[in-house]
Amino acid sequence: MYRRVIRASVERVWENVLDWEHLPWLHASSFGDIECLEAGQWGWRARVVGRGASAAAMKIELLVDLPASRYVTRTLEGPGAGSEIWTTLAPQGERETAIEVDFRLAVLDPEHAEGLGNAYRQLYERLWDEDEGMMQERQRQLDARRAMPGKSSETRSLGKLDEVREKLPLSFELAGRRFRLVDCDGELMAHAVTCPHSLGPLDDAVVEDGVVRCPWHGYRYDLRSGRACDRAGLRLERAPRVEIHENTREVHVAWAATG
Repeated sequence: MYRRVIRASVERVWENVLDWEHLPWLHASSFGDIECLEAGQWGWRARVVGRGASAAAMKIELLVDLPASRYVTRTLEGPGAGSEIWTTLAPQGERETAIEVDFRLAVLDPEHAEGLGNAYRQLYERLWDEDEGMMQERQRQLDARRAMPGKSSETRSLGKLDEVREKLPLSFELAGRRFRLVDCDGELMAHAVTCPHSLGPLDDAVVEDGVVRCPWHGYRYDLRSGRACDRAGLRLERAPRVEIHENTREVHVAWAATG
């Protein structure tokens, strides 16, 4: 049995439960890959590959029981086949949720039962630590968007070109919004620091060949167009243009919003 209080609302927790995509990205130390076979509000079914010593393929099913405020994760194929993990959720307030996890493991050797149970508790503590951080950041972004000021036109100097290059990547605010300045093959470019998919943080995301990747779900965005490389319809918030004054060599960011 594993119990703890998650510092996130039950709404955020249920979002996290149904979000199979984040496993190999947010939980990269535990999962290597995932292939979703079927998904819906009822839960999901997927083939999952572990990481490290647990790098074996498994078929996993997660079933939601909303009336009972719980969900069941079953291993259908692979290591641990026949095991079930029952998780019950209990809201403790607007931004806290108590969880109780009952491990019903298919153990062939009773002598290893205690060790296996301890390993599962340690795994779930790490997974929930990582999930809690993601849920809290998503809530922070949702709160910030509700309080975000209306768009306006604004120009800002970030300093002399040589000094700015020494600080890259450089985070800055413009018109009440956060952006990051990066070098793309010698060209200075600004981009939004929030992923439009689930509001994941791009502040420290690596940029390669003009593409930034979200650490939560692995979604990639072309910085020149802002469009997602992986999923049609997603694009980064429009970023300010970067200008270098010809005489002073001062770097300016300018964003003329339309609404």
